[in-house]
Amino acid sequence: MAQKEVQQRKIETIPCVIFHSDKSCFENGWNDLMLSSDAVFNVDHIDFFGRKIYPQADIIEIKNAVHDIVLSSDEVIDDYFENISKWLKKISI
Repeated sequence: MAQKEVQQRKIETIPCVIFHSDKSCFENGWNDLMLSSDAVFNVDHIDFFGRKIYPQADIIEIKNAVHDIVLSSDEVIDDYFENISKWLKKISI
């Protein structure tokens, strides 16, 4: 219910960045792909609804990230923090 409410609104007053994995994984049971993909949300929906809610949002895809990006592999986490740093510089914070 809350997700549907959020999907209906647009927010345009603050800088916004949305990070997500480059792929989703919807498997029955354990699969190694779960170690390098979002097994919670469809990343295409994150992208679509992120743009719908906040058209000015920066949406950044992180290769091989899991749903909770900071729980990904060290290489992915490094990429994530590098992208956060670039984004903060872009918005002058």
